[in-house]
Amino acid sequence: MIKKITFLTLLFISSISFAQRIKIDKKQLAFLKEETKIGVLLTFPEDFVMDGSRIRETDFLFIKEETWNERIPPDGGRKWLEAYETSKKEDWVNAFVTAFNETIAKHSNLRFTPNTVNTNYTIIVEADWIYMGYNGGIIAQRAKLVTTLRFVKSQNIEDELYSTTTPVIRGGIGEGVFNDLCRVKESYDMTGYILALQLKKVLK
Repeated sequence: MIKKITFLTLLFISSISFAQRIKIDKKQLAFLKEETKIGVLLTFPEDFVMDGSRIRETDFLFIKEETWNERIPPDGGRKWLEAYETSKKEDWVNAFVTAFNETIAKHSNLRFTPNTVNTNYTIIVEADWIYMGYNGGIIAQRAKLVTTLRFVKSQNIEDELYSTTTPVIRGGIGEGVFNDLCRVKESYDMTGYILALQLKKVLK
């Protein structure tokens, strides 16, 4: 309950004053200096919300399936759902990892990897709110993303070392058939990029 109230407060503040900075604590994250590889795990809790109306994922997916069945009959909805699951399991985490690694490369030997095996620590990127935006050609709305970043021990993910919640991070306008998924991918990409900029202060 406290987490949800904190999240909604953050969302309200971020909608008024958009700031692309992720709050970090240099002392609590000092352990990263000794590491060269950190595992990455994207999670989507049951209580995370989606879209501008802030509805639950199950309700949102039902609406999306119906929408894509109308756009690409007869099974556009099924194809979108399959692409959505692939995005959650592969595309979004790869975008986050790649953006982080490319940005941090000039400052540190630390790298993120989607594989948590043989890593001492893992960063859990926990979805709080995903807004997919839209692209109507002339008028477009970028995707928006809020996540909680939790640094944990890989062998015991309940052993949390540090956590921080991001501001609203915007993605792009997206291209391709399922451009809504591409827009969210760009939000995860931007999250990785911004986190790398913040962590270079810890790693130098």
